[in-house]
Amino acid sequence: MAAKVDAEYQVVIDPDVREHLGVKPGSIAVQTVEGDCLKVRFLPPEHNRSLAGSLSKYAHGRPPITDWAAAKQAAWEAEVAERWGPGIDKAIAISALLLCRPSGRVSFADALINADARSHGLTTLYTFDQQFLADGLDIRPPRQRYAHTISEASPNE
Repeated sequence: MAAKVDAEYQVVIDPDVREHLGVKPGSIAVQTVEGDCLKVRFLPPEHNRSLAGSLSKYAHGRPPITDWAAAKQAAWEAEVAERWGPGIDKAIAISALLLCRPSGRVSFADALINADARSHGLTTLYTFDQQFLADGLDIRPPRQRYAHTISEASPNE
């Protein structure tokens, strides 16, 4: 079977070959060069059929989740424990992490610093970051911390 390449470098696939390989409109043609030959592999097109139950054979008899809020909380706790270990108050860390998601501007590092400070009972945090997550903390720049010490130590200035 021979096909001519047109001006747009397209080739028509013979109907018997299309049928044999199951090529349909929307199929993805993956092309690779092997030596001086072109190898074309076809992937099926996307579909809108339901995939419900397609992974059931991998579920291993787990009971269905009925309380999604509890499942979400357990997943957050597992993530906190895995990332930061047992030394941080999980409830505070989870609340800080949850603040990252809606704002889109709070980094995980800032959330961790916030949670760690709160879990150790700190009320004031000194940082140069004026946008730092303040949830439950008094955020101050470092110079305010030492301003009274400098003025008391050198009264002639």
